[in-house]
Amino acid sequence: MQHYTLNTAFVRQFYQESILYSWQGKQRYGNIRLRQFAGKKKETASLGRLLAGKMDHSAIVGDLIRKLKSEDVPDTRKLFEFSHKLLGKFDACKRDESCTAAYFDQLLAVLKPLLALIRTYQKKMQLPLLKMLDLFLTDEGDMEDTALLCSDDIDAVWELVRRYADGMHRYYDIFNFFFQQQSDNHYAVSVISQVQHYLLKLMTMVEKAIIHAEFLDARLEEWNVRMSGGETQELYN
Repeated sequence: MQHYTLNTAFVRQFYQESILYSWQGKQRYGNIRLRQFAGKKKETASLGRLLAGKMDHSAIVGDLIRKLKSEDVPDTRKLFEFSHKLLGKFDACKRDESCTAAYFDQLLAVLKPLLALIRTYQKKMQLPLLKMLDLFLTDEGDMEDTALLCSDDIDAVWELVRRYADGMHRYYDIFNFFFQQQSDNHYAVSVISQVQHYLLKLMTMVEKAIIHAEFLDARLEEWNVRMSGGETQELYN
């Protein structure tokens, strides 16, 4: 049997042309809103509960919001701040230890793009995703913003998360290489001990960022599957 992929542009157009009424007077069941024009309220409530069981995304969205606000966003900010602090630390080490200046030049050359990656992830993924998730569950958001969210939107965020996780894996390996170089070096023992401490802490924070990103990757995949299934049901029911 041949399977056909939904055209998500058509889904958006379908929403725009088929949703005719505002959310005023709506009844809410999870992220599903119903407006009753006739019949009994009990019938609407039964329908709402039935649809919520099949198409409600509020539980997974709520989990994502809590995880992002309490763990991912604060930890990403700490990683950025510590990495930025290391720029000054390693630059000072480079000036103080002329024999290892090339080593610290290489470290600084790696830290700068790492900071750019983290900042991009914060601005292009974390903050927009939080805004999108909050809007998805809010009652006050503009209807076009809340109702037209589809699997394409999740795909775009999902791709950024995967790329960030891949990047963090590469940086972890690079910093581990620098750490091993320090371990093999028998000179400037006091500096080595301090630099190793910095690198270990940085590697621990990068590893935590990888764990956060991989968890988010899995949850977004789960949500995307549910959203795609809901789009199919909405079009063919």
